[in-house]
Amino acid sequence: MQLINYQGSKQYLVNYINESIEPFITEGKFLLDICSGSGAITNYYLNKSLVFSNDLEKYAQTLTDGMMHEYTLMRSKDSILPLIKKEIEKHKNALASVYEEFLAEEKQAILEGDKARLLNLYKNIPTIWKSNLSSQKSLWSKLEGIDFNLFTTYYAGTYFGLKQAIDLDAIRYSLAKLKKFHCESTLLSIAFIAIMKASFSRDGHLAQPLSLEKNFARALKVRSIDIENFFIDKVINFSTNFADHKYCENSKSFNKDILALIEDENLLAKVYCVYFDPPYTDMQYSRYYHLLNTFVKYDKASPTLKNDSFTKGLYLNNRSQSGLSQKANALKITEQVMQRCKDFSKPLIISFAYPQDIGNQQTSRYLYSIDDLHHLAIRVFGEGSVALRKKEYHHSNQRNKAQKPVYEYLVECK
Repeated sequence: MQLINYQGSKQYLVNYINESIEPFITEGKFLLDICSGSGAITNYYLNKSLVFSNDLEKYAQTLTDGMMHEYTLMRSKDSILPLIKKEIEKHKNALASVYEEFLAEEKQAILEGDKARLLNLYKNIPTIWKSNLSSQKSLWSKLEGIDFNLFTTYYAGTYFGLKQAIDLDAIRYSLAKLKKFHCESTLLSIAFIAIMKASFSRDGHLAQPLSLEKNFARALKVRSIDIENFFIDKVINFSTNFADHKYCENSKSFNKDILALIEDENLLAKVYCVYFDPPYTDMQYSRYYHLLNTFVKYDKASPTLKNDSFTKGLYLNNRSQSGLSQKANALKITEQVMQRCKDFSKPLIISFAYPQDIGNQQTSRYLYSIDDLHHLAIRVFGEGSVALRKKEYHHSNQRNKAQKPVYEYLVECK
């Protein structure tokens, strides 16, 4: 499975992390990847052992569940592809019949590279963010009876073009119709790649749409991406990187609050090691990947208001807020995880990235320092049971092109 572009991903650090985890691998027992994120660690260890993965974000749980069902898709791909294409085409035609004139106008404006025409079109396409369009009531009535129109009615003309939004709704409709094949999460994960590729937003995340007026050349480029064809091509060419399906099919993913999960004594009894990769800063991950959550949940939630206005990211009110990304709670939750692992004699490996030059690099958004984390681990486990490793690394910086030099720390608690 191709991993999505993800902030803080451990995709290129798996060998380094494995040096801390591999001594504990026990056949028949599970690694607990307790904050799985993009699934880089789960993806790596499914070739080595059983895995319990967990994340509060539904899209993240979908990614790891999709990895665990890759063989299911491989076995049923030839049967499922014609059905996917059929359902996509059916739903796409239903939505296109409502938006026929808008679609023709969009196609022509993109072909001609006509900025004014495209801006005017998107200004007049009814979405939930607009309440003053005369055409809105008539178009809404035509959509009655056509389910799965969320991306078209929420994000057409902003994150995606109209045709692209219709394609996404049609793909989501097709996957909901094919649950019996038990590989929906794998197919959703493939759709995430299409969403990330075609979204008109900053590279690497989906926090807010770009201004079409200021970024028109880029808009033309991403609007030219045919999401349906991209998705189908990814499914056709899908292959798994797992050498053996036994670990995949016997592993399990969870979508739970971290403290609720570690209360499960039966689950902890099956674990050989806990890997904990918490957020480092107070920026909520749900902000950067909210479109993926919306695509999975497909919940037509109401818009988030800030000072009586819609947010720049067009967020919805069902966006989760993790205590692990709150300065008042992060270290307290981390201590509870540590204590639970100590009580059950489970090795705990914690990843934490922190700036190399704290005198000249900003640390104000960090939830706590590496010293805070290290000292807490010593207090809970005892000094002789904690080791600290570090590796020089560079993180992408969302505010500029320069990469940020950090140390990737591993706090080993035994």
